[in-house]
Amino acid sequence: MKKIQSEPQDLVLLDLKLPDVTGMEVLKRIKEINDDVAFIIITGYGGEQVAIEFMKAGALDFLSKPIDNETLLKTIKNALKIRDAQVEDKQLKGYSTLEKFFPFLAHEIRNPLHAIGGALAIIQRRTDSKDELLTQSMKIIQEEIQHLNDFVQECLDFVRPR
Repeated sequence: MKKIQSEPQDLVLLDLKLPDVTGMEVLKRIKEINDDVAFIIITGYGGEQVAIEFMKAGALDFLSKPIDNETLLKTIKNALKIRDAQVEDKQLKGYSTLEKFFPFLAHEIRNPLHAIGGALAIIQRRTDSKDELLTQSMKIIQEEIQHLNDFVQECLDFVRPR
């Protein structure tokens, strides 16, 4: 908590079980200090219900231990992209009606996309990768999530070029 108060952070990897306070309490305290911090919850405990609770509280993803480096790096990269988009959405407030509408639209589209992406990540981790049809279906969902995120960004760039 002292580190967060003294130095702004973009991302926090947060363990669910901590010795003197819960992960949820830490998440809430940090969000009060800086709502723009991205959270990835890491734990050896808990399941989907815990992941959903943390995502409702503002976490962007949930990883179960043990975690391989490739998965961790991919999750961090995705979380930072989402965080950057959310920060940009906030910065676009205060412009013309059209310029105000698109950030609102972007926010309303990105929130369910992030939830779908988080749920997809949980499904991917719990699914047998030998099922080619299921693997292909999950790939299509991931591609469509990315397509919609890119579309939203293009709309924002159109209204207010960088």
